[in-house]
Amino acid sequence: MAESTLKATPRGKPMTGDELLTKGELDEPDLIRRYIRKFRDAKGATAQRYTRESAEWFYKRVSKDFNVRQQRKQLFESGKYAHRAPTGIQTGKLYLFKYDAIDEGGKLPYWDMYPMVFFFGTSKSAAGKTLLHGLNMHYLPPKLRFILFLELLKLKTSKKYTPRSRLRAEYMAIQGASKTGLYLPCIKTYRADHVMSHLVEIPANVWEISTFLNIDQWQKADRAEVYKDALGFHKSKR
Repeated sequence: MAESTLKATPRGKPMTGDELLTKGELDEPDLIRRYIRKFRDAKGATAQRYTRESAEWFYKRVSKDFNVRQQRKQLFESGKYAHRAPTGIQTGKLYLFKYDAIDEGGKLPYWDMYPMVFFFGTSKSAAGKTLLHGLNMHYLPPKLRFILFLELLKLKTSKKYTPRSRLRAEYMAIQGASKTGLYLPCIKTYRADHVMSHLVEIPANVWEISTFLNIDQWQKADRAEVYKDALGFHKSKR
C-alpha cells in the first residue's frame, strides 16, 4: 500500500489541482497528472494508488478518452521516461514504440502501429534478424485488459511501484500467472529492424494509467474487429 505524501493547500491560496498530487506525481507528463487529479477528485484527496480499486477506476475512466494523438505525443516526448534502442530493452518492463510490419509478406491479418508491450524475450530469425517477443496489451478490450493486468501484477519483482520495478516475465511465469489465458491473444513478435522509433520505457508507477490509454493505431482492421477476435478467442478457451 502506498503512503500518501499530499500536502495541505495554504489558506487563501487558489486551488489548482496540484495539491492532489504527491511530489513524485508532479513530475509526470500532464496527461498522467490529469488522470491522477481526476482519480483523487472522485475518490478523495488521500485516495491511494496501486490497489485493485485504483486500477479498476483508471481502466474505466482512461479507456473512455480518445484524444489519441495528444496522448501518444506526450508519452513519446516526455523527458522523464527513458528512451531505449531495441537492443537495450529489459524483459518485464513496459514499452511504447512505433512499428512498421508492412513488408512482412502480408501474413498478418492486422497489426498495431503503436504497440504497448511487456517484453519477455528475444531471439534470432533464420535470416539473423533480432526478434523481440512480448505481450501487446492493446490486443484486448479494456475489461479483459484489466483482468490480464491484475494477473501480470502477480509477477511484479518488488512490492513498491518504482521506475526500477518490472515483471518476472518469462513465458512460463506468465502462463502460470494467467489462469484466464488472456495473455495468448497478446503474444506478438517484433523485428527489431522494423521498430521505427525509440522505445519509450513506461515506469511501473504509471502502468495502471498508461496500460488503458487508447493510443493504438490499427492497420488493415479497426479496433472493433481486433476486440471481437480477442473476445471470440477468450470464449473459445473457457
